[in-house]
Amino acid sequence: MRVPSRFSNTLNPVGGGNVLTGPVFEVLPKFAGPKIIYAAANRLGSRTAREGITFKQTPYALEL
Repeated sequence: MRVPSRFSNTLNPVGGGNVLTGPVFEVLPKFAGPKIIYAAANRLGSRTAREGITFKQTPYALEL
């Protein structure tokens, strides 16, 4: 998925893309409370709930 350049600084691609994976989750800052993470897709499966994550899919079209 190509992201418009005006949004490129909001992503932290690890291995490319905007997908929540184990390696991406490991480089996020540690936080003891509940987490809301926006991305194109979630590849953590049941780990999402164990880690206290609420996953929300990034909208494909943003109205600004």
